[in-house]
Amino acid sequence: MQRYRRIVNWSDNLILEIGSGTADKTPRTYRAREGGQMPEARLLHIDPRTFRERFGREPFPIRHGLAGHPLFETEALIDLAQRSPGNVQWHRGDLARDETDRGGLYNTFGSRGFAGNALSIRETLEQIETNGSWMLIRDIGSLPGYAELLARNLGVVRELCEGVVPGMQRPRSDVVVASPRSVTPFHLDEEQNFLLQIRGWKQVTITDGRDPAVLTEADLEAFYAGNGELHPGRLDACPRPFVARLEAGMGSHIPSLFPHCVENGDEVSVAMTTFFFTAATERRRDLYKLKRLQRRLGLPAAAVGAHPRLDAAKLLALGAARRLRAPFREAA
Repeated sequence: MQRYRRIVNWSDNLILEIGSGTADKTPRTYRAREGGQMPEARLLHIDPRTFRERFGREPFPIRHGLAGHPLFETEALIDLAQRSPGNVQWHRGDLARDETDRGGLYNTFGSRGFAGNALSIRETLEQIETNGSWMLIRDIGSLPGYAELLARNLGVVRELCEGVVPGMQRPRSDVVVASPRSVTPFHLDEEQNFLLQIRGWKQVTITDGRDPAVLTEADLEAFYAGNGELHPGRLDACPRPFVARLEAGMGSHIPSLFPHCVENGDEVSVAMTTFFFTAATERRRDLYKLKRLQRRLGLPAAAVGAHPRLDAAKLLALGAARRLRAPFREAA
């Protein structure tokens, strides 16, 4: 049976099925169908045109061949987590989609008391179907077996990035194993993100971080000041969210700073997220650091992006200052 790539068209609120020439009138949602195994040489498939048009600006669906891969079976994941216990985090799964409100400080998963159970790694994963939690295993690409697998996936993304947003930096892949119906609350990530569903299914709700009704300049200042990844607003109040049902073999691009929430289906879910920075995300972080410095000095500080030439001049000055300091840091 032919499988179509579905691309969400945010401008006219339609879902276009490439290859069929027809449009599904369902607003802002796509059902990501289960994909078959991809050839071993190419585990990740992303449509190049879609990538060029939408990367960093809109979510879009992708296909991958990691569903059923032995490295993501339960025993392999137990071994993975036990080899890197410092990279393992537990969280409760019985959370609301919104777990904070505006004005809160240090809204991180840890500071809000979302830490999970007192079970061991093996107990958590063996009982994940019933213990109402989710486990995060960070930076799996540093371990043998996973490193080679992820290098091939990253190679596909890196090649596409170089023609659109060059300068991929500090890539990292994490695995999330979650109980049925567990929730990851509304939050945002600074990095560009590819979420790949490997087992089970989940619903992902993604909001447009470029819209001031979703993410204000004050919200961004607080985020870059270290006040936490949990979004300070309410998901239901965000206009026109993008909703995706991801099944095994499918995934979605989540652009940098697009607040999102994940709700798992009625079975155990295994997913992998691949994060990375680009030269553009690094520049944006630097601009918010400079803005914070301006405020501390009592200087006026316009919104980042409001004056592109001024922003460029600030970054040039910051780069020059870093080059001047570099010899002294090396000597120390």
